Amino acid sequence: KLLKIDPVPMILSEIFCANLGGSATMCGDPPNIIIGTSLHYSFFDFLVNTGVIAGVGLILTIIFFYLAFRKELEGETITDEDIAWSQNGDGQQVLKLSEDQWSNVQLVDKALYVDDGEGYIELGLDNVYDFDDDGNLLPDTGKDWVAVDGQIVAYYHMDTLEKGDDEFVISGYIPVKYNGERANLIVQFTDDSGYGQIVGINMDYQDLTDVEAKSITTLSKGDKITFLCDYYTYDGKYKDSYKLGSMTVSDPGNIQVSNVTIQKKGTMIFYKVTDIYERAHWTDEVE
Repeated sequence: KLLKIDPVPMILSEIFCANLGGSATMCGDPPNIIIGTSLHYSFFDFLVNTGVIAGVGLILTIIFFYLAFRKELEGETITDEDIAWSQNGDGQQVLKLSEDQWSNVQLVDKALYVDDGEGYIELGLDNVYDFDDDGNLLPDTGKDWVAVDGQIVAYYHMDTLEKGDDEFVISGYIPVKYNGERANLIVQFTDDSGYGQIVGINMDYQDLTDVEAKSITTLSKGDKITFLCDYYTYDGKYKDSYKLGSMTVSDPGNIQVSNVTIQKKGTMIFYKVTDIYERAHWTDEVE
């Protein structure tokens, strides 16, 4: 899971090769040792008899696994040049990748930036997109974004867990200052209504690799929350954290997480494609 690869070809080939290697020599496995010592066979006797058969078997095994798992082993990689917008037959802007390339994609996220007249406010990443009838990615060009009690916030999609037909759990986080300390609000969406809920706050804001296993603190009445985002200059250099707004929790169970439309002009949309090797590829701006 950590390496983001299919373990089945590796495990099966290891089992096959271990059995072949064990049969090749007298000391390869316990049965060979028992047979060799009981019948007074030498190491060389095993090598010239079972070793030859094991060698032939190894060659056949390599050929078999190459043919059986060639697609997994030779998956078509993704380069930055592949992540380019084009048009489909209906004149829509799309991202076209081959079936093998899509199989190597782990995450696709929409990135939204807002020009405030002095630089760019980064509002995060969200898994919002669609596909056309030919399997090409259709970007979302809307200006709807995540808000907490009507305040637009920076939101970063972490994971989507599909539980069945029309059932899913989308997890993400919102960078904040929680009672003066850096933290992340953990947010979940469980349907397509556009409304979510805050499930807690993670104080270890730099490590979000396994939020389900971590102890997540629940919000309490009177907690002070300041919503943060990253701020960039026009030449793309990170400048500082930017304060988007703040709130004092009055009723932890009645905080509304929803999507609102950004009215301000100067929004820019890009898409980030992350492959199974954790390499990020960025598109040009969505037109």
